[in-house]
Amino acid sequence: MGNTPQTRIHPPAWRVILAFLVAPGLGAFFMVFIFYLSDDVFNWEQFAKGIAMIAMYGAYPAAILFGIPTYFIVRRYCAPTLINCAFVGAAVATFPWAVIFLLLGSPDQASIGGQPTVIDGRRTVFGWYMDLTYIAKIAASGFAAGACFWLIAVAGNFGKEGKADQNDR
Repeated sequence: MGNTPQTRIHPPAWRVILAFLVAPGLGAFFMVFIFYLSDDVFNWEQFAKGIAMIAMYGAYPAAILFGIPTYFIVRRYCAPTLINCAFVGAAVATFPWAVIFLLLGSPDQASIGGQPTVIDGRRTVFGWYMDLTYIAKIAASGFAAGACFWLIAVAGNFGKEGKADQNDR
């Protein structure tokens, strides 16, 4: 009894390309929206500028550098389900920021709202809490962007248009 190669049906290329063009922008929207939920004053101009800045410097670079390679690696091993796409979106969004928080040095002193986050170059408990809160918000926006990726690339008539690939084992 030998192992037979598994046939996976991949979404059409045009849907995957469209998903990579749209989902990071939606992720940037979700991220700015999540951060604006805690503000007392809402400003449409700042909201739009925030989306553009997060998309340009955060969402699209992460999607290009980490999302595209991850898509081609993960599709060999997993089906593109909603939950898989959402968790991969969260990981792709979170990874660069987690690396920045962990590998870059801290200033000598820092605080947020009068609470010290760094004392003598070391993060305080409040500093770690704020970093983890920030990363959790990024993960939530990446999760939503991954779900949007699935809606664009996979949902609907996926089985009818998809391309079968027997080389994936």
